[in-house]
Amino acid sequence: MSLVEEMSRLHRELPGCRSVLFGDAGTGIVLRACADADLRQEDHDSCMADAADWLGPEAERLRALVFGASPGSAPVAEAILLDGVELRVFRRFGEASCDVICVRSDNGATAELVSAAVQQLVQTDG
Repeated sequence: MSLVEEMSRLHRELPGCRSVLFGDAGTGIVLRACADADLRQEDHDSCMADAADWLGPEAERLRALVFGASPGSAPVAEAILLDGVELRVFRRFGEASCDVICVRSDNGATAELVSAAVQQLVQTDG
């Protein structure tokens, strides 16, 4: 299956999934989206901006500020944001890659389930 087909399958089959995005965390650009009809481009851009904050080239500064990570620490492969209303999972395609998958869910699925599904998608297509 192609990446777009896998994204579409994940969007359909993952409980509570609102969107599955593929993009570049370095530039914050959304390259592909499978999403509910009520989500707009601005919603996708916001989600990708969050992915860039946590996984993009400048993420090391944020991790140091929030978690006390030391400069030069290994890049983070995945970030999970949960705010009580929505779950967002961001995962890189590789350690040095800026290519990311972003999944947005309305908490219909657990973080563990979404994370495992995204990891499988990245490993299948990466």
